[in-house]
Amino acid sequence: MSSFLYACSFSPAGSGGGIHGFRWRSRGNHLEPLGVVSHGIDNPLAQTVSANGHHLYVADCTADWRSGGAIYSHRIDPLSGRLETCGAVDSAGLIPVFLILSHDGRNLFV
Repeated sequence: MSSFLYACSFSPAGSGGGIHGFRWRSRGNHLEPLGVVSHGIDNPLAQTVSANGHHLYVADCTADWRSGGAIYSHRIDPLSGRLETCGAVDSAGLIPVFLILSHDGRNLFV
């Protein structure tokens, strides 16, 4: 059986970080890099996954730090681990650095 892990790669110069994916194979304790699994997010700062493991939420900030940030919702492909962007909203703040889902999964706190 395999699971997926995701790591934010922040780039303060705005040169493009990204979200890197990894497949964890419990048989043999093997971690396989998948590379960048989502494009269009330059400076991801924080992430959280839904309780059922179907969605990944990512906080992104702009390179100039003054024009705000965004929160992206991604659907996780259960076979490949790739991310499909479902939508994005303004973070209503300059630098969104913390995300947490409510227990029922209906609210995301930034």
